[in-house]
Amino acid sequence: MRQALVQHHDEQLSLPIAYRGRRTANGTLVEAQQPSGLWNRLDPRFDLRRHSPAGFEWGYGGSGPAQLALALAASRLPDQLARTIYQRLKRVLLQDSRPLWHIDAGRLDRILVRLVSDDIAHDLFRDAADAADAADAANIADIAS
Repeated sequence: MRQALVQHHDEQLSLPIAYRGRRTANGTLVEAQQPSGLWNRLDPRFDLRRHSPAGFEWGYGGSGPAQLALALAASRLPDQLARTIYQRLKRVLLQDSRPLWHIDAGRLDRILVRLVSDDIAHDLFRDAADAADAADAANIADIAS
């Protein structure tokens, strides 16, 4: 247990502090800046979903932007949560088609928090509506008896 907590803590310390993308003659390049200041290619996370074997893209709603949104979300969140919200992250963050972009980790985290909060609010509303529907059905059954 302690080893798992230490590993989680170490992973938290190594989260990227910024991200950037640019179009090149050979396609796109997306990098994550480590706390040390070094820039490394962002892992596309094909292990979670292979939307675009050709790589990352942005500026439209297709498979390349989906792969980028998944990679960005998975670099900040647990895998399951990243899989849950990355399509919405794509719509919120990756519609701009500029050839160069940069986002700091704090801004990305704020967007992710908003998307996760929206998910929670939606689930709570749906659960409340389901409970109200069940109560209405029970009342109708009582009246009909």
